[in-house]
Amino acid sequence: MAIGEGKVRKNLVFPPELYDRLLAQAEKEHRQISGLICYVMEKYLEEKEKGRK
Repeated sequence: MAIGEGKVRKNLVFPPELYDRLLAQAEKEHRQISGLICYVMEKYLEEKEKGRK
């Protein structure tokens, strides 16, 4: 089996307004932006899912 075979790769488009929220949170907590990307994406997707219901 080749590397990556059978795996699905999804591309997420990072919305500009979400980046602004991420940057503000990073500055508030004195953290690197990369450390917050997963957290913010998770919250964004949760909000998006709530909007569908």
